[in-house]
Amino acid sequence: MKIFLALFFFLSINISYAQYVGERFEETSEDNDELLTRERDAATGLLREAYNIKNDQSKYSFLYHFNSDVKDIASISTFEFIYGTKRDFGWLDFSIAKISGEFQELTENNPSLGSTSQEFLEESAGLLVLGVGLGFRTKYIRHLVAIDTLYETIAASLTYNQFDENFRSEKFAGPGIKADFGIHKRTSEAFHFGWKMSYNLAHVKKAKEFDTEGSAGRSLLLTWLSFGLDLTFYY
Repeated sequence: MKIFLALFFFLSINISYAQYVGERFEETSEDNDELLTRERDAATGLLREAYNIKNDQSKYSFLYHFNSDVKDIASISTFEFIYGTKRDFGWLDFSIAKISGEFQELTENNPSLGSTSQEFLEESAGLLVLGVGLGFRTKYIRHLVAIDTLYETIAASLTYNQFDENFRSEKFAGPGIKADFGIHKRTSEAFHFGWKMSYNLAHVKKAKEFDTEGSAGRSLLLTWLSFGLDLTFYY
């Protein structure tokens, strides 16, 4: 009997939530594609259109990322700057990021390179990432949450990566890709804050030490996932 009641309660909650999502979807579907945000008039108490964020032309973003592994959150630290300019197809973004983190959090050691000691794996490494990519802004989050000032951003970038391994004082460089997903709240015509998830993948190599040295023996595959805080200014 208790199991039946628990299942009935669980089903009722899910039905209610499904109805809520359906209502939100209908409300949001009626919105126009201009991603209007609204503010409440202090005198009348009515919501009125404050500005049209589709008119945004350029932006500056300042981000701080940390390791996605909450058990070792400080093992990756990233400061990133993004300049974006609006185009007909979306946002064209240019980024630069400086990352510091433990070697083992950014990549796995290539045995051909030598040391595999724990001290080496925990040694701090540095990484400079330059990127150019495309970004898009959507509003699907509004189907779930009744807040008109929320929206998501999705972006993909090609990157150039310079990796400095401090234990052996070796430098690696090479191409990569970056994928970002963020949820943001617009608080004014010129500003939003939010949360962003960033996945990075890069294949880097160090310079040849002798002519017969192969590519595989001097390469590293960098990969990491980070979460960050996003502060963006529009004009």
